Amino acid sequence: MRIKMLVAFFLVVAAHGCAATAPTVQRAKPVPASGRPSAVMEVLEHSGPNRSELESFLDAYADQPEKLAAARFLATNLPPADRVSLSAEMLKENLDYAFLARESFPWARRLPWDIFLQYVLPHRLSQEPAESVRAELFKELAPKVAGKDERFALETVNAWLVGQMGFRTTERWDLGPKELMRRGFGRCEEAVILFAAAARAVGLPVREAVAPAWQHVDDNHAWAEVWSDGAWIPVDPGRHGLSHTGNAARAPFVLALAYGSVNRTDEAVYRRLPGITLLNVTPAYAPVFEARVQVVDQAGRPVPNATVFAGVYNYGSFKPVARILTDDQGHGRAVLGAGTFLLSCRRGNDAAFDFISWLPNSVETKTSSWLTLSNATRLSGTFVLSVPDSGQAESVEPLGRSQEIRLEENRLEQVRKERFEGFRRLNKAYAEQAGVNATMVEALDSARGNAPEMLRTLQAAPAGDVASYYLDMDEKDRVAASSRNVLESLALSRAARANASGLGVVYDNATYQAFVAKDRLLYEPFSLWRSALAKPVREMFASGLRQGLNRTARRIAGLGQGPPFIFGPNPRPQDLLALGSAFKKSDRCMLGAALLRAAGIPADCRDAWGFINYYDGKTWLPMFWDAPDLLGRANATARSRAFFGAPAGVLVRFFRDGENVSEQMRYFRDFSLSRFNNAGYFQALEKTIDAQYLPDERALLLSVPEGPYWLMAGTRKDGGVRVGIYPVEAKNGLTAGPVDVYLADW
Repeated sequence: MRIKMLVAFFLVVAAHGCAATAPTVQRAKPVPASGRPSAVMEVLEHSGPNRSELESFLDAYADQPEKLAAARFLATNLPPADRVSLSAEMLKENLDYAFLARESFPWARRLPWDIFLQYVLPHRLSQEPAESVRAELFKELAPKVAGKDERFALETVNAWLVGQMGFRTTERWDLGPKELMRRGFGRCEEAVILFAAAARAVGLPVREAVAPAWQHVDDNHAWAEVWSDGAWIPVDPGRHGLSHTGNAARAPFVLALAYGSVNRTDEAVYRRLPGITLLNVTPAYAPVFEARVQVVDQAGRPVPNATVFAGVYNYGSFKPVARILTDDQGHGRAVLGAGTFLLSCRRGNDAAFDFISWLPNSVETKTSSWLTLSNATRLSGTFVLSVPDSGQAESVEPLGRSQEIRLEENRLEQVRKERFEGFRRLNKAYAEQAGVNATMVEALDSARGNAPEMLRTLQAAPAGDVASYYLDMDEKDRVAASSRNVLESLALSRAARANASGLGVVYDNATYQAFVAKDRLLYEPFSLWRSALAKPVREMFASGLRQGLNRTARRIAGLGQGPPFIFGPNPRPQDLLALGSAFKKSDRCMLGAALLRAAGIPADCRDAWGFINYYDGKTWLPMFWDAPDLLGRANATARSRAFFGAPAGVLVRFFRDGENVSEQMRYFRDFSLSRFNNAGYFQALEKTIDAQYLPDERALLLSVPEGPYWLMAGTRKDGGVRVGIYPVEAKNGLTAGPVDVYLADW
């Protein structure tokens, strides 16, 4: 159920513990002032060529004060990707049908104005691509709930969801509602996305709740909250019924997301960020305590504005779930759920670590910490961490569902299964007729309801070219891509390869497929970005390869720096060009790789290493997005030296009850190598590590970039986890270790 990047962004930009806000609830219907408010103007001025679409949307309600107020609210909080891409037609459809639902159903008419604005009106829930779907969902669901009560409507929406998608762990970026219906399954957050789109379509207010990481098991979870009778009801959408996971009572921290700025006095605001408010709703689910910290330097002086992260052991590392910001006296506090937390803080080369723990009815508690920043601080040893046991997680029964609803759920689930089985039969029939191999049949099956688009493309273009393109695609992109997208992208990438050949950059077909024709860059929504980049690329490379590379490096370095956003999808390459700004480092990496691929230059976004890896026709070299003068210099930074030089290695042996069990250990599931990053929390290596078992050594060899790491491995039992932490130093061309890890059963 991994909730991908959203959790990480919470931690990068979220602030200290919860505190209720002072403003009162806005319940009166607002009367708009003349002219455009400054907040709306700010969005318009940063919407690039899409400004006219946003203005058209706002102007459509000039003589309808209530709708104009809603349109302004929606526009003011648009994330960057939406500002430069959403059409006036899509925004108007969303707003008009939101008001239609408000007028059509008694539960929607009763809603306070602010609840309607923040939890019914919005066109999105999280980081999914925005789609024009509200009218379609209203037309399908409104007749089913008309004349019924609110509970029946909620149960009907949930039964409909069961008929649309099941649960399956998938890639970490989100699909939109239409894409999820096409695929028929998704992660927990994706179930919430589709559930929210359907519920909001019939006037039911919905928001997302997130447990960034569990501590009693690995992974995390997201579920929905529905506003009913003045309170938020947790709902785990789908076959769980109208309930939430009982494990929420064991959550170390739970956040809820609201579109725009929350002004209700009963909401504990964790952080206000552009377009979104994060709310600490942990007390609604779990027993809580107030964690208190004081951060001082080596001389004992308070450290103001220090960031302290509270992390829990999860997937072989300590995942930060909340952060605490100190005041002028170095003090900070946060409301957390029960359990054991690793506190970590960093200022330059100085760091501090400590554990705090609190469980209900336990006398062994430590709820405050004195953190002294020091460059001599090292975290190592074996630690036994207490976590809430299963007895503290109440069994949560689904809210009452009628026999009619239960039968409808079963019927709709069967219809869904039969529909996708029909696509499988279609793919098999095509394969038998066209002589397609088994690998391509698997790719067709993974496209699910989008398989007909794949079949259409295979018939319209050279089979080898299209087949290679599809086989190299991520599964979610097969679900999202249209035949037009694929054919146009292939034509542009073939032309780019020919142009690159004229610049002296020649490469084989495998390199072309992986690093030129591939449209997926990082975690952005699938899109046809090559056509938007064609003109700037022609201009940059008009004078030759070297000039083009230099201009590309300066183009991405010259982007403005916008505020960090956690709401909305990652901007696509064309969005970044239109915005003229980046919002995180990976944005520059992604745009640089896209510009090079659009020019036919093989490139890969190595965001974890700090550069774009490109091929100049002779060798692979780095392009640094923040240092264009270092273009092509493989030895310019420690990370580039590590990447292009002899690899560093760490040899690890695992033992349990005296027996070597190294061959059974799986990286990330059972253990990890983590960096202690500049922000001040541990970050497990994912993209920059290769783990292989050496039979002769009976050990695992971990190939990693040069640098200091912490090897972490834990053994769980109900009520706790025993974690071993081992500092290691990896150096280029050398293998550290062996590090012997003893996994005691306890």
